[in-house]
Amino acid sequence: MRMAKVTTRVFWTPDHVEGMLDLYFSFLASQRADTAYTKAAPIRELAAWQQRSKGSVEAKMMNVSAVLDVLGHDWVNGFKPLSNYNKALFDQVSEYIQRKQTRKVAA
Repeated sequence: MRMAKVTTRVFWTPDHVEGMLDLYFSFLASQRADTAYTKAAPIRELAAWQQRSKGSVEAKMMNVSAVLDVLGHDWVNGFKPLSNYNKALFDQVSEYIQRKQTRKVAA
């Protein structure tokens, strides 16, 4: 009899989402500047730090793309919007954008 692999679910804490958003928006800044960048290695590093799979991080980034699309913002090419995000992610992405815009105005 074959045993199913048991996995422990790792929930996305606000700090984990914040770290992922920092990485996502660094990709977006590079894309906007038409600067070459690599996604694979930074995503693997973030996944290892957060003890989750690379696919989990990529899926969450696709959720961020969906939120940005709804808000009328550009999103990272290669992270096609995946619309099964929750309200907490929507709120955290919105707050992240507001904080970054406030910092630009203050600078």
